[in-house]
Amino acid sequence: MGNKQTELMGNAPVSTAILKLSIPVVCGMMVQVLYNLVDTFFIGRLHDQNQLAAASITTPVFMILMAISTIVSTGAASYISRCIGRKDGERANRTLTTGIMICTVLAVLAMSVGLVFIKPFIMALGASAEVYPFAYQYVVVMLLGAIPVMLSFAGGQLLRAEGAAMPSIIGMMIGTVVNVIFDPIFIFGLHLGILGAGIATVLGNIAALGYYIWYYLSGKSILRIKPSYVSWEKKIWKEIFFIGIPACLSQLLSSVALMILNNQAKAYGDTVLAGMGVASKLAFIGTFIFMGFAAGCQPLIGYNYGAGNYKRIRAIFKTGMTMTCCIGIVLTALFWFFAGGLVAFLRRCPRSSHKVPASSGSAFLPL
Repeated sequence: MGNKQTELMGNAPVSTAILKLSIPVVCGMMVQVLYNLVDTFFIGRLHDQNQLAAASITTPVFMILMAISTIVSTGAASYISRCIGRKDGERANRTLTTGIMICTVLAVLAMSVGLVFIKPFIMALGASAEVYPFAYQYVVVMLLGAIPVMLSFAGGQLLRAEGAAMPSIIGMMIGTVVNVIFDPIFIFGLHLGILGAGIATVLGNIAALGYYIWYYLSGKSILRIKPSYVSWEKKIWKEIFFIGIPACLSQLLSSVALMILNNQAKAYGDTVLAGMGVASKLAFIGTFIFMGFAAGCQPLIGYNYGAGNYKRIRAIFKTGMTMTCCIGIVLTALFWFFAGGLVAFLRRCPRSSHKVPASSGSAFLPL
């Protein structure tokens, strides 16, 4: 397993290693924000506050799917990097394949439970009677696309566990480009409104997942995915869930907090709800950057822990904390001076002739 990827995690300068592994993760986190911001941008062009509010309050749906996939993307990735660090390629392969199987099962469960309880779930998001039909359309599409959404997010993280930073970026960029291309086509060209935004988002994730599958099957990665590698070994399952569940709960709590805020804002009208939703999405930029650096440092720490290089682990902690503190100061200044312009860019949209009636996409409306 001695190659450029393991050389990066074991011997490269700490600051260089952190940046090379963290920047792709940050890009991945930003892509998740961008998916929602792109949807919000184009939906804003409809000049329909109800659809803009629906796009805002449904953000927790995306976050919840990401949080559940974090069980694998964090838990399996951590154990994979430790296995690679101690040259245990066979167990790393089994952890990878088992993690993908677990993520697929979790996606099916999330989709099934979400569709069964979709009405109370949307109401819990903070939807008013006027916003509900549009929120319903978006949530249905996102739940039906839970498998590609969750597997594409986990796939990028699992690639980074073996130090494959560039392939993870390429997959994310493919997904983003597909989403940006299809958003205006479905929203305006086919007059689907927010339903079209949801379809474009799922298609973007399908494209990213397709690239990750190709990368693994092409033999370019260190690790391999084979049905025979699925393992029922308690050690592997324990490592995945022991590390993954706390990370999942952390993100789920963020989703719950956003849902509470949405319900509080609902009392002041859908315009306030839409505005707060846009502001919340912008605020997540900073949060996801920090999460990205933490996730980027994870394979470094795991690899060196497996290799017994504790001195390098301490250096990673120290350098990572310094970097994130500096980034936090810069972001504080940027949002202080430019927050108004960013919100105005997404909310104060020119009146569009593409008015989408509430009945559009009627096949997805509740009876």
